[in-house]
Amino acid sequence: MKILIDCDVLLDVMAGREKFLADSARVLDACETGKIHGAIAWHTLANAYYLADDGKQALKFFDDLLSFVEVVGGDTESARTAIHSGFVDFEDALQSVCAAKFGADFIVTRNVKDYRLSRIKAIVPADFIEKI
Repeated sequence: MKILIDCDVLLDVMAGREKFLADSARVLDACETGKIHGAIAWHTLANAYYLADDGKQALKFFDDLLSFVEVVGGDTESARTAIHSGFVDFEDALQSVCAAKFGADFIVTRNVKDYRLSRIKAIVPADFIEKI
């Protein structure tokens, strides 16, 4: 099974967001153990770095993460697809396009409602963990 991990799930673990940490960490753990094939969108790294309290710690987190999660990049055609996708939130449109490019079965996010127009089904971490 292949998933694209949305930035909010990554930030839950990176920032230790207590309320969401357990389920989001289990998603990353499933990737690390090879139970599922995970990816993040290229721009997720920039978004998470920008929001990080400690840039050096964020880079260390990314370095560890990239040992078991792929990065899906974009290009001109992907950007145009996102622009014309009809999404209210452009960043979510980019995530959706990257998920499709990766061939993901799911986008794991806490923002399911924002992915109604996505070709790839969005699912919250807790529900995804139940599936696997």
